[in-house]
Amino acid sequence: MVETPYHGSGRKSLPKWEKRGVSQLRIRQSIFWFLLAAIALELASANVDTGSNKPGGRLAVPIPRNKAGCPDEPAEPDAGPAVRFAFGKNWTNFLSVVNEDRIAEATARLSEAMGDLQGKSFLDVGSGSGIHSLAALRLGASRVHSFDYDLQSVACTGEMKKRFAPGTNWSVEQGSVLDEDYVRSLGQFDIVYSWGVLHHTGNMWNALDLVSIPAIEKLMVAIYHDQGWKSRFWQFYKRAYNRRRRPAKWLMEVLVLCWAWGKPFVRRPRHTISRWRNYIRDRGMSPWYDAVDWAGGYPFEVAAPEKLVSFFIQRGFTLEHSEIRGGGNCNDFVFYRK
Repeated sequence: MVETPYHGSGRKSLPKWEKRGVSQLRIRQSIFWFLLAAIALELASANVDTGSNKPGGRLAVPIPRNKAGCPDEPAEPDAGPAVRFAFGKNWTNFLSVVNEDRIAEATARLSEAMGDLQGKSFLDVGSGSGIHSLAALRLGASRVHSFDYDLQSVACTGEMKKRFAPGTNWSVEQGSVLDEDYVRSLGQFDIVYSWGVLHHTGNMWNALDLVSIPAIEKLMVAIYHDQGWKSRFWQFYKRAYNRRRRPAKWLMEVLVLCWAWGKPFVRRPRHTISRWRNYIRDRGMSPWYDAVDWAGGYPFEVAAPEKLVSFFIQRGFTLEHSEIRGGGNCNDFVFYRK
C-alpha cells in the first residue's frame, strides 16, 4: 500500500520539522506558565488580613516628600482592601523621567480619544501621575479637577501641576470614586475621564456606576479585557506580589517583563526592538514602569466588552467609539449621554 500524507480524519499531516517546531513552542509555553504558577503559589503562602472598609472622601494631610516631589511611602487613609498595590510609588518613578516629549505624546493620544476639549470642564478620576489632566489643559479645557485614592498619586499630580501648569484652573485632591457622597459633591463636568483605574478599586461595577454621575457630555473608561482563566491567574499572581517583600517583588516584575517582551523578541527580534523604542511615544510610559504596574496592580477586575457597553446603555449612555485590544490589555470606551 502506498502511504498517503493524510490521516483517517482527512487532515493533512504536518512535516516532521514543522511538528517539531510546534511541539517545542508548546513545551516552552507550558514551562513558562508552569513557572509563573509555581512562583505565584510559593509567594502566596504568606498570611495577610484581607478585610476591607468603605474608603472615605476628601483627605488633606502633610506627606513626607522625596526628591521627585512625591511621598516616600504610601500614606493611605484607614480604608480599602488590605492587599493593595502602591500605584503612587510607581508614578513617583515615572514622574522623575517626564519631559515635554512624553507630555506631547500623551496630549496627542487624549486628543485622538476625546476630540476637541476647548472650553470644556474635565474630571480626571484616578489621576495617577496627572499627565492626562495636564494633557486636557493643553487641549484647551477650561477647568480640570483631578482626584485619586492613593495619596502618593495625589502628590504626584500636584507636582505635575507645579512643574508644568502652575497658576492654571486645575484643582487636585484625594478622594474615592467609591464614596457616593464625595462623587456627588464634585458637581458635573462636560468630560469625565478614567483610564485604567476603576478595575483597581476593589468594587469595579459600583465604581463604574458612580463615575457616570458627574458626566454631562462624555464619559471615557478603560477596563481590562476579560480573558477567562488567564484573568483569574493574573488576579492570583498580583495578590501574591502584594504579599511579599522587595526581593520577591523584583523577581515577579522581571518575570512579567519577560512575559511581555521575551516571547515577541524570540519570534520577531527586529520588530520587538522597534516596538520597545516606540513604546514611550505610543503609551507615554516606559515598558519597565508598565511591567511593575502590571505585576502589582491589585485589586484587579476585568469586564467583557459587551457586558460593559450594555451596563452604560442601561444608564442612558450611547457608545461613541471603542478600541477593543483584547488579551491582557485595557479596552477603551467613549460614551456620550443621550
